[in-house]
Amino acid sequence: MVFKDIDIAHIPLEQRAYEVSFLADLTALRSSIQKRGIVQPIQVKALPRDFNEEQFQIVSGFRRVACAQALGMTEVSALMVDDRLSALELFERAIEENFFSRGFNLIEKAIIVQKIEKEFGVMKEEVVQKYLPFLGLKSSETVYQFYRAILDLDPVLQEYSIQHCLPTHVIEEWFKFQPLDQKALIPFLHSIHFSVSTLKEFLIWIYEISLRDHSSVSDILLEPMQAMAQNTALDGRQKSFIFRQWLKNKRYPLLSTLEARFVTLKQKLHLPLEISDFFEDNKIHMKLSFQNKEELKQWLEKIKEASLKPEFDEILKIK
Repeated sequence: MVFKDIDIAHIPLEQRAYEVSFLADLTALRSSIQKRGIVQPIQVKALPRDFNEEQFQIVSGFRRVACAQALGMTEVSALMVDDRLSALELFERAIEENFFSRGFNLIEKAIIVQKIEKEFGVMKEEVVQKYLPFLGLKSSETVYQFYRAILDLDPVLQEYSIQHCLPTHVIEEWFKFQPLDQKALIPFLHSIHFSVSTLKEFLIWIYEISLRDHSSVSDILLEPMQAMAQNTALDGRQKSFIFRQWLKNKRYPLLSTLEARFVTLKQKLHLPLEISDFFEDNKIHMKLSFQNKEELKQWLEKIKEASLKPEFDEILKIK
């Protein structure tokens, strides 16, 4: 092994064949380098001399060099890799070092899969059988197709997926949308507070509505987008609740009509009645609060009185 300090000016930074970083947060690394310097040397390969000036290509350590530059450093400590290693072997070395030092996010794993196949000429079967397990992934066609498809997503959706740690079953919902429809979804991601479950619900409903109505996503979302843009008083969670209700009405108009009728009948009966979402259990629920027998007796009288009204019979038919 040969270690040497090399001038950053002698590193052509545009050569990034071995880089796989995506949305790298350099804050902690930069702070560490500022305090202690580069503890772990980068790895480089020597390039053919240009007018007797040494040139080096980074194999691993792109983030360390970026931080060093930002801190005004002009030299970095580097390990010179064996020039007998092939480009693929060097890429494997870069993957291995990063995998054990920091791990990879979903997009970085996808970049690795794509580079191994397209830039280093590895056949698909070997990618599936050897390199997916190398990345800690299951060796299967389904996993391979997922990591190929994720790079076709709009870059904003890729970033959103990583920043919000979305599970694969939610990311797969993005794949259903064409590029223009993907872009139409983006404004909602920035203005509405979605949990993982509500985001998946949103994507499924929007896609189903577009198929049913033969409409583009942008046409479907124009009305709620304008309404929310005009109401700056709402926060992300309030917008999420209002938007979900609008979307549910749009996706299930008959169900929404029944729910609205249920609320009207409930108010007329003056009872604390509730139904499950989508009438899933086919039951009407009632939760009573009381402190003594007298209050319980009053509730029983109210229930008995309500049961004699025609609205009670109608509400039983709704469920």
